[in-house]
Amino acid sequence: MKVVIPVINLSIGGGCKVLSQLAHGLVQANHEVEIVIPHGASIHYPLTCKVTRVPEISRKYIPKGDIILANYYKTFEASYEAWPQQCVRYTMGYEPHYVPDREYAITLYQKKVPTITISKWLQKNLWTDNTQISTVISPGLDLDIYKPREKSIKPKGIRKILYIARNPAAQIKGYNDFIDSIEIVKKKSKMPFKVFFICPEKNIIPAHIPHKCFRPASEQAMADLYQKADLFVSTSWVEGFSLPPLEAMACGTPVVTTNSGGVTDFCIQKRTAVLVKKQNPQSIANGILTVLHNQKLANQLAFHGMQMAQQFSLEQFTQSMIRTFQEIITTRQ
Repeated sequence: MKVVIPVINLSIGGGCKVLSQLAHGLVQANHEVEIVIPHGASIHYPLTCKVTRVPEISRKYIPKGDIILANYYKTFEASYEAWPQQCVRYTMGYEPHYVPDREYAITLYQKKVPTITISKWLQKNLWTDNTQISTVISPGLDLDIYKPREKSIKPKGIRKILYIARNPAAQIKGYNDFIDSIEIVKKKSKMPFKVFFICPEKNIIPAHIPHKCFRPASEQAMADLYQKADLFVSTSWVEGFSLPPLEAMACGTPVVTTNSGGVTDFCIQKRTAVLVKKQNPQSIANGILTVLHNQKLANQLAFHGMQMAQQFSLEQFTQSMIRTFQEIITTRQ
């Protein structure tokens, strides 16, 4: 089958990473894939499929395929206008939660096409707001890369807190909430710590916090940082799924995360992660302190988190997507 994937860009981010992995998996399974992307738009992830640059994502630039996979409301609009029968919505985030033209995004969900979501939380949102039926297929991890290694924790050693620092202007990622929470941790904890900032866009230098910045250039480099960390923290306000906490779990690293929505598919309170309130630095700080000062809990989170992550393999994700695409094509005929 031929799968066409129109995108606005493939910049750094979980959604774009998943799309690039899906494209590669489809190619490996001998399917034809074409990514359609505007001239000048960034491509951060390696691609093994055909890439077609176009002036814009609009109806006249969407080629025909057996599946036209639209993952964003703007690409959905063009895809549906061009090929309504072949259009499949891939909901990786519920746009009415975060785009300026919320009402318009909602109207596009009235178009009833086959829909795949990445989490049960998103599935519930689609049904509650639009009575839209959808199939849940969660993203997967390369478990040959994201895996644990033995940590050496000394009683008085400096604890390493890993955090992905996205541009503070993107408030939805909660960077300022994290910084405020770390200030609280500094005041309340006598345990020495250092924040390992992963800085995808640019180095962010909070001088008043003990830290080190990293810009990992590969999946393996990212996994190495998870493996070295004593704790991973996520502070997003809204996430359709959120790969980083799951990647950390796969590497045997305890996780503190805000209850941002899709994470509840794999984050079970005080079993696989510590869930805290979003947009609440005090709650985030309490979660961090709880894990830093309770090694027994940290070990339990690491163990059960690893078990949970094993359920989300990249191979399983790819095969589920292929099977669902084929079912859609068969039903259409």
